Amino acid sequence: MRLAILATLLSLIGPVAVTADDAQPSVQAYQADEIQLTDAARKKMADWAVAFLKTANFNTVNQPDILKQSVQVVHEHYRATVRKSYVVVTFSQPITVKTVGGNVVAQEIVVGLNRKDEWPSALFTVDADGRVVAHEKYGAKLPPELQPQAAGGAR
Repeated sequence: MRLAILATLLSLIGPVAVTADDAQPSVQAYQADEIQLTDAARKKMADWAVAFLKTANFNTVNQPDILKQSVQVVHEHYRATVRKSYVVVTFSQPITVKTVGGNVVAQEIVVGLNRKDEWPSALFTVDADGRVVAHEKYGAKLPPELQPQAAGGAR
């Protein structure tokens, strides 16, 4: 339904003039449904996400020379994560978390759930300015409720 509305809106806008020197933009569309969580599950996920973030050794803000990930690469990995299974924890105010790799300010923590084992597939934070930060070399397994066998391996 959303894609049909998007297609209708785009047809109303009409073609956009692009010169020969302009590269054609990459355009992709995805649709996913939210999983309903109880209040207790939300609290547990939020606590786990903060604890998980604390295990991160590197991030694209504090160690950009080690990770060598461009903004484009970070955003591509982020989009690939959030178009599949993930948990997002959004705080009403930014929080500062002391990670192995240094302090991180986060408005949101995003954890990818796209592996077939008990490990998260990705970890990102989004700061108060909307900047997506990738985190690497983390060390916490998913809580049992989020592991593939808990969902019948259907993640």
